[in-house]
Amino acid sequence: MSSSDVPSTGEEVEVLSFRTLVSTVKNFEKSALQVKNIESLIVSKKEKTELSILNSASKVTPFPGDTITYTITYHNIGSSPAQDVVISNPIPALTTYVENSAAGEMAEVSIDRKKVAPPQQGEVTGVNWKVTKRINPGEEGTVSFKAIVR
Repeated sequence: MSSSDVPSTGEEVEVLSFRTLVSTVKNFEKSALQVKNIESLIVSKKEKTELSILNSASKVTPFPGDTITYTITYHNIGSSPAQDVVISNPIPALTTYVENSAAGEMAEVSIDRKKVAPPQQGEVTGVNWKVTKRINPGEEGTVSFKAIVR
């Protein structure tokens, strides 16, 4: 089917970086909206940010008093870069967070605590890392923290 066989509105519309006079929609505004919807669908299918997360512990069968290092490995398995990634990990049951043990490659650490009356500090309930670098497809990194088994 050639372009002369397809009904045309006579309006020029940009479609995916090339121009066409072809449209099945006679209203120019609706046609332009249809093109934008199609573009966003193609872009969202084409570029996808997808992270794989693996959480591992340094000891399989720990005993009370043992210190366990928890390591979270993230890997961008998608087709587009990931930015502003936040990784959150609760402190496992029957363990106590080791103060200042959270670390990460190019990551800012924040701690969640139970609320208690000042000046006391509540028990740590979770660790959060905000990865400050752009994670390109295929790149990976790690964050970690330590906890003592009660």
